[in-house]
Amino acid sequence: IYNGVDLDRVRGGRPYAHPRPYALAYGRLTPKKGFHQLLAALAELALAAPLPLDLIVAGTGEARAAMEAQAA
Repeated sequence: IYNGVDLDRVRGGRPYAHPRPYALAYGRLTPKKGFHQLLAALAELALAAPLPLDLIVAGTGEARAAMEAQAA
Protein backbone atom coordinates (compact mmCIF):
# COMPACT_ATOMS: atom_id res chain seq x y z
CA ILE A 1 0.00 0.00 0.00
CA TYR A 2 1.53 3.28 -1.10
CA ASN A 3 2.23 5.50 1.93
CA GLY A 4 0.54 2.93 4.13
CA VAL A 5 1.15 2.39 7.83
CA ASP A 6 2.12 -0.95 9.32
CA LEU A 7 -0.29 -0.97 12.28
CA ASP A 8 1.66 -3.75 14.01
CA ARG A 9 4.58 -1.30 14.38
CA VAL A 10 2.47 1.30 16.19
CA ARG A 11 0.05 -0.80 18.25
CA GLY A 12 0.49 -0.50 21.97
CA GLY A 13 2.30 2.81 21.72
CA ARG A 14 1.50 5.47 24.27
CA PRO A 15 -0.24 8.60 23.02
CA TYR A 16 1.63 11.87 23.13
CA ALA A 17 0.95 13.59 26.44
CA HIS A 18 -0.46 17.04 25.74
CA PRO A 19 -2.64 19.16 28.04
CA ARG A 20 -5.29 19.92 25.39
CA PRO A 21 -6.89 18.01 22.52
CA TYR A 22 -4.73 18.16 19.43
CA ALA A 23 -4.54 17.34 15.75
CA LEU A 24 -1.29 15.90 14.42
CA ALA A 25 0.12 16.72 10.99
CA TYR A 26 3.17 14.63 10.10
CA GLY A 27 5.31 14.65 7.00
CA ARG A 28 8.19 16.15 5.09
CA LEU A 29 8.10 19.91 5.67
CA THR A 30 8.20 21.21 2.13
CA PRO A 31 5.92 23.72 0.41
CA LYS A 32 4.61 20.96 -1.88
CA LYS A 33 2.97 19.21 1.10
CA GLY A 34 0.85 22.27 1.98
CA PHE A 35 1.46 22.50 5.72
CA HIS A 36 1.69 26.29 5.33
CA GLN A 37 -1.89 26.23 4.04
CA LEU A 38 -2.99 24.20 7.07
CA LEU A 39 -1.42 26.78 9.39
CA ALA A 40 -3.11 29.63 7.53
CA ALA A 41 -6.51 27.90 7.60
CA LEU A 42 -6.33 27.23 11.33
CA ALA A 43 -5.28 30.83 11.98
CA GLU A 44 -8.34 32.05 10.07
CA LEU A 45 -10.61 29.70 12.00
CA ALA A 46 -9.15 30.89 15.29
CA LEU A 47 -10.04 34.48 14.39
CA ALA A 48 -13.70 33.48 14.10
CA ALA A 49 -13.85 31.44 17.31
CA PRO A 50 -11.40 29.92 19.78
CA LEU A 51 -10.26 26.53 18.56
CA PRO A 52 -10.85 23.59 20.92
CA LEU A 53 -7.58 21.98 19.87
CA ASP A 54 -3.92 22.59 19.23
CA LEU A 55 -2.09 21.70 16.02
CA ILE A 56 1.11 19.72 16.37
CA VAL A 57 3.24 19.55 13.23
CA ALA A 58 5.96 16.91 13.15
CA GLY A 59 8.59 16.39 10.51
CA THR A 60 11.72 17.85 8.99
CA GLY A 61 12.44 19.66 5.77
CA GLU A 62 13.51 22.87 4.11
CA ALA A 63 10.28 24.68 5.01
CA ARG A 64 10.63 24.20 8.77
CA ALA A 65 12.04 27.65 9.58
CA ALA A 66 9.43 29.41 7.44
CA MET A 67 6.65 27.40 9.10
CA GLU A 68 7.95 28.21 12.57
CA ALA A 69 7.94 31.90 11.65
CA GLN A 70 4.43 31.61 10.23
CA ALA A 71 3.16 29.84 13.35
CA ALA A 72 4.68 32.52 15.61
